[in-house]
Amino acid sequence: SQKFTYISLLFGAIVFKLSCLKRACVGLCLADDCCPDGWSHFGSRCFMFFRKPKTWIDAELSCIEIGGNLASIHSSDDNQFIQDTVLRLTGSHWRVWIGGHDGVEEGVWQWTDGSPFDFNHWNYGEPNNFRGEHCLVMNWGAHLWSDYRCTYRLPYMCSSRPVPKTRTRH
Repeated sequence: SQKFTYISLLFGAIVFKLSCLKRACVGLCLADDCCPDGWSHFGSRCFMFFRKPKTWIDAELSCIEIGGNLASIHSSDDNQFIQDTVLRLTGSHWRVWIGGHDGVEEGVWQWTDGSPFDFNHWNYGEPNNFRGEHCLVMNWGAHLWSDYRCTYRLPYMCSSRPVPKTRTRH
């Protein structure tokens, strides 16, 4: 009927306006690049915290599935941001998996994202490879880093590169 046609046209116009608004909002991202929904932007990367405990390798695989890796840390600012994020989301300084490991060669630490291992925040006496520890956990003891058994299940932090900002046309 005529009423149904009018409502269909009105609904179509609303959907069109909303899709235009969504594209315009993407263009309002303050950085040159934007993080996907649910990710937090810090520095030149995006971060997402996951509470559900996983082994280190399962956490890394989960990060890969969503387009990232376990987080690499390259400065005290990166480290503090992750600690602050975990504290804000959990109310405590939970131990959290990040992407460091020495599984290829004992004592040679690397990040799963392939970036240089150019910063560390080890606790005193760490890493010590106690009982074959090869994976990196943060917030150990005095909020420092430790090597840890990769089979333990912990929450984890993923990081990824931002997606290029969509340019809007007017």
